[in-house]
Amino acid sequence: MRKKKNSRGKNERDDKLPSQRVIKVSDTEYRLPCAVCGKIAVYFVISTLGSSKKEALICSGIVHSSSLNLSIAKKIFSWLKQGQISQVHFYLEKNSIVPFEEGIDAYCPECDKIFCGSHYTTREEWDEGWFYDCTYGTCPEGHQRIIHD
Repeated sequence: MRKKKNSRGKNERDDKLPSQRVIKVSDTEYRLPCAVCGKIAVYFVISTLGSSKKEALICSGIVHSSSLNLSIAKKIFSWLKQGQISQVHFYLEKNSIVPFEEGIDAYCPECDKIFCGSHYTTREEWDEGWFYDCTYGTCPEGHQRIIHD
């Protein structure tokens, strides 16, 4: 990948990486793009659930999606508005919010970056070949962690 000088004499990359770590679509929706290609890897959106018409915070990542209690949306959206993806990740992880006990699945804490399913290599583990155990994720830098258990 070539680098070139911009008008201020600073190096810039020829390829187009996402300009934002967090994209605010509306007051009720945020998207997290892949740090490599810009494809949306994670969605946080307030939406109604089925026929119940009950609102919930929906989080959709690279290996799983689920609804979260609406009461945490304000806190999550506040961190996202400030670009603090790590705060969201560690909050979900620390509070063992099912099924996000491992935090945001597309997030690499060591890189502090989000990766899509094409750039975050996933590997499922099965006990005795029949029972799902967990999913490991490996980022482009080689950092590995459990992303779903």
